[in-house]
Amino acid sequence: MMNFYMLVEGKSTEMKVYPKLIAAYHPEYQQVKRLDDISENSYYMFSGQGIPSLYNKIEPAIEDIIEFNRTHNSQIHRLVVCLDTDYYGNEAATHFRTVQELVKHGGMKIEFTIILQTMCLETWFLGNRKAFPSVYSSEFKPYGAHYNVSEEDPEKMQAPEEESSIGGYSKKYLKKMLNESGKTYSVSQVKHVTTKEYIDEMDGRLEETGHIHSYRYFKDFMKEL
Repeated sequence: MMNFYMLVEGKSTEMKVYPKLIAAYHPEYQQVKRLDDISENSYYMFSGQGIPSLYNKIEPAIEDIIEFNRTHNSQIHRLVVCLDTDYYGNEAATHFRTVQELVKHGGMKIEFTIILQTMCLETWFLGNRKAFPSVYSSEFKPYGAHYNVSEEDPEKMQAPEEESSIGGYSKKYLKKMLNESGKTYSVSQVKHVTTKEYIDEMDGRLEETGHIHSYRYFKDFMKEL
């Protein structure tokens, strides 16, 4: 068992999603709102406010952990950094830049884990095959015709030429897909993609097909707890 400090990229979605994901695998873990409340089986979350702003939060996070461990009986055992790969375009470049920042700011003094979201967090949610409609409306048709995420790996989807980023397009795709069954999704409304049933479907997709493979970064960390 370990206590950990999570530094996540987004200021809204990740702060709502990760506690639900963690609870699905480890319901015994508790999120604390104040760092001083860290105790057995608990974690603290902090937003990096996007990329590249997240990198400016690494040094204060490391300093927080070192100071906390110096002054408390309870210990923070790990810094966990969670971020999308779409800003730098791929996993390798994102991982390299993140390790660089961690090492530069004292990361070798603590243990750390990097969880990459390829290309973005919504890509994981697109991995639920049951959420893809078998019959769909004209609203969703351009998305389903562009790329069928129930059959093809959502991490390999490219944005149409008229879209500025795959991250933004994936958000639109997920919202339209869920709308087909009367559900909603936005950066602040994530309840329909964080149920135990929805998470189980993502998990099953990964294990059965190898799709949304970056979800395994998160699953592997859950196995360490």
